[in-house]
Amino acid sequence: VPLSRYIYALGIRFIGTQSSQLIASAYKNVDAFLDALDEASTYSETSSNDDEDIKPPFALLFGGKEAEKVKGIGPSAISALVSFSKEETLMTAAKDLARSLKIYDVNVDVERDNPNTIGKESKESLSLPFQGMTIVFTGTLPGMSRISAQKAVTKLGAKST
Repeated sequence: VPLSRYIYALGIRFIGTQSSQLIASAYKNVDAFLDALDEASTYSETSSNDDEDIKPPFALLFGGKEAEKVKGIGPSAISALVSFSKEETLMTAAKDLARSLKIYDVNVDVERDNPNTIGKESKESLSLPFQGMTIVFTGTLPGMSRISAQKAVTKLGAKST
């Protein structure tokens, strides 16, 4: 199962398919994501005011500078992730689910017809032509649906809107 589908399957409020893909891209693997949830579960607003060394939860998503923020992940999504992390039964279920599934890292190629490729880095992920770009689709696309076009540019490394 891809990491983004695992994150989406947790059913966290405000975390849809697009947000789960952004979160997966930021954390890269299930262990890093679960570690971020664990860190968030111990965070309290009062401790952040007393000690400047304590990072806010999900600092990787909400970076200190505007340029470091992951576009598409706002305060509501961060708050929902923190709320999820504070629920012990949900965290236990999330960890149990992660242990029972094979969750693929973000840059792993999984071909259904070739099980030998599982766990190997994708050749495509090493040099994606649209890596770091955002593609905006406006108007109509002759011969292609908007969803197909978004999937195509995503496979080439771009974010689509």
